[in-house]
Amino acid sequence: MRDKLFIPVPKILEWSSDASNAVCAEYIIEELALGVALGSLWTSMAYGARTDILAELVDIESRLTSASFKKSGSIYFKEDLEREGVAVEDLSVTFDNARDSMVLNQFTIGPSTQRRLWDDERAEMDLDRGPCKQAHDLEPNGHALNLPQGHLSSIILLQWE
Repeated sequence: MRDKLFIPVPKILEWSSDASNAVCAEYIIEELALGVALGSLWTSMAYGARTDILAELVDIESRLTSASFKKSGSIYFKEDLEREGVAVEDLSVTFDNARDSMVLNQFTIGPSTQRRLWDDERAEMDLDRGPCKQAHDLEPNGHALNLPQGHLSSIILLQWE
């Protein structure tokens, strides 16, 4: 995605999605992102410089939203899910502003890693965290979720293809 959409993100140098390694934890080592934290400069920046940065951010977001996936979830390396015994398929991506789509053979869509799905006791629960093809995939028995009034902040909004 970084190479296709030209998003300025650090390159991943090494990672482990399994805690059974020398550091006993999952980790990601990425190249150093050069520069200064924007928050430390923002208040002293001229209005024009701020709007230029905002325009760049909008452009990056536009490129990100131009990608469409067949499923909803989180992106994984296929080998990591295969090692866990999870059925996987190639990641297929279609772009709004490109004639071609692309298949990324080493990646797949798997369970969502949204923190709210794993916090507290939810980490121990046997929940379907995806990947999902349609909205009703997240609903028990294909029926609409009925939440008590005032609990709307618990709903996760997803865009379905």
